Amino acid sequence: MSDPAKKPARQPESYSPKAKPEIMKLAEQAEQQAREEALPQPTIVTKQFLLAGFEAPIELKDEHWPGMDFVKAALKASLGKFENPVRPMRFIGLWEADPKADYRKKKHHSRRLYFYGVEVTSLEGLPAGCVTKEFPEQTFAFFREREHGSPKYDWLAAAGFEADKRFMEKYALDMEIFDQVDDDGPEWDVGMPILAPESYRPKTKPTILNMAQEANQMKTITQPAAKAAPATIRMKVRNAVRIIELPACKMVSSGRSPWDKAFGPDGPLSRFDEWMTAFSQTCTERLLISDLMWGPTSGAWVEWAYAVAEIPDDMDGFEVIDFPGGLFAVAISVDADGRDHDRVHRGIQKWVKKSGCFALDETDQRFCMGTITSPQCTKNVMGYEQMDLYFPIRIKEAQEQ
Repeated sequence: MSDPAKKPARQPESYSPKAKPEIMKLAEQAEQQAREEALPQPTIVTKQFLLAGFEAPIELKDEHWPGMDFVKAALKASLGKFENPVRPMRFIGLWEADPKADYRKKKHHSRRLYFYGVEVTSLEGLPAGCVTKEFPEQTFAFFREREHGSPKYDWLAAAGFEADKRFMEKYALDMEIFDQVDDDGPEWDVGMPILAPESYRPKTKPTILNMAQEANQMKTITQPAAKAAPATIRMKVRNAVRIIELPACKMVSSGRSPWDKAFGPDGPLSRFDEWMTAFSQTCTERLLISDLMWGPTSGAWVEWAYAVAEIPDDMDGFEVIDFPGGLFAVAISVDADGRDHDRVHRGIQKWVKKSGCFALDETDQRFCMGTITSPQCTKNVMGYEQMDLYFPIRIKEAQEQ
């Protein structure tokens, strides 16, 4: 009886990795791609932060951090005392350098400050003992984190971004955003300030503008998800304030500038006024409300912007921004009359607060605004110009009563 046939011991030449190095290369590329796809992808957001909360020193080498317990308990006890929180309310933790630590000494390397608070629209009506943090406009990469100590810098590098270390040194080393005040939950957001590459600026990436426009069209920022609160507007003041809805749109912006530098001979808003005047004369179609000026209630800066249907070819170095639109409470004041401006300003705020169905809604994207509505020819007749003042508002939900 003959011996059974044996399988060839040698692999076919075509399947031999040594003889076919491209197979090894393809395998390595596939493995690398799988690793990259498994990494969390960031959400890129450019915004300012105005925060209020509590802070305490932390010694990282300690097994238990009493300071962490203090700030969480203090914030939880004060939640009902914030008059102007951003909603939905989320809870922001910041790790910061301890200003009392001497980091030249090795024993101080583990000392930090921990801040725990919420985002607010203004610094009015804060609980006693609060500290505040105000971050300028900055681009952040937000990752969804499931365990502390994740390799965030590796995630950032894999996504093609670089951390903005100057911002981190000046403002915050790390930012965590939680959905619950006293519980991390299964996952949370971690934000890292990044250097915004030139390629991500709207002027050089019109596709980003298109994506933003589509996103704005999908948003329904004025439609409440729950039952609205009942109105308590008195008959005699029903028409003291107008409620309007402005659409989201593209605007050419002057950029933000301190008031004392905005309108000087070479001030950015003076330059913008010249550009806007020249550009508006070339427009065949104009929106009813074409230009708006806005800024925070703190008066830290001012910005002027002009609505455009298409991005102009020549913007004299100015940027295109996305105006979010939304609901606004509006009333007329006399332009350049500070006393009348303050009267109307207070009147709108009072009307909104007593309306029962609306709430003031200033955010990092929607501010109090103004625009001159009367034509130039009427100024010679009346002796003054009329300015509409806009306050961003939202519809209150019934459970807020």
